[in-house]
Amino acid sequence: MLIGNSPRTDILAHHAETGITISVQSKAANAGGDFQAGAAAEKPSIPGAREWFVFVGLDSPDERPVFYVVPRNVIAAYAWCSHQAWLRGTRRDGQPRKDNSMRNISQRYLLDYSERWDDLLVPPDDVPYLLPEFFWDWLPDVGLPAGHPGAVRLDGT
Repeated sequence: MLIGNSPRTDILAHHAETGITISVQSKAANAGGDFQAGAAAEKPSIPGAREWFVFVGLDSPDERPVFYVVPRNVIAAYAWCSHQAWLRGTRRDGQPRKDNSMRNISQRYLLDYSERWDDLLVPPDDVPYLLPEFFWDWLPDVGLPAGHPGAVRLDGT
């Protein structure tokens, strides 16, 4: 089912055999480009909800896109941390950067989530945070968005 003008959901899906219902927000970008999301991407999942992002990497018209299936909380943490780190930098002229409402989600940092369709059948909090090392380096300094349940590395730390 498609949901029009719903702020966090583009698609609401129900699995007939398991009874699992998920909500999906989707974003698309050309091959290798960044996905663009609004600041709302930093909002963590509603507790107990099965909220996902599916990012669609488009290549040539005759090639199948690449799909990155990522829990909302992973994207919320990544979007928050990367944006906060970006804000701490300066422009080319040395002036402080100004906040804006857009968040860049790089395809190259989502590669480990490529085609993970089976994850949609497990609770999103059971899916590991497969984010680059710099995310874990930023985390102690910038923290997580308000209401985020916490991030756990694949090794459990």
